[in-house]
Amino acid sequence: MIAADTEMLVTRHGTVLHVRPAREEDEPALAAFFAKVSPEDLRFRFLTSVRVGVDGSQRHRNVPR
Repeated sequence: MIAADTEMLVTRHGTVLHVRPAREEDEPALAAFFAKVSPEDLRFRFLTSVRVGVDGSQRHRNVPR
């Protein structure tokens, strides 16, 4: 089942992606991800520097509520 806040995106190669905004319950998984990402990779992904907390959480995020 797909959540109501999910959008379907199709890549140039035809891959279908179901994308939704980040939610509060995603924070532990996002913190674990950011704890393992290098500063260089963060700059590449976001085209700017990103501050990550000591616990690995992203401090600057744009999460619609």
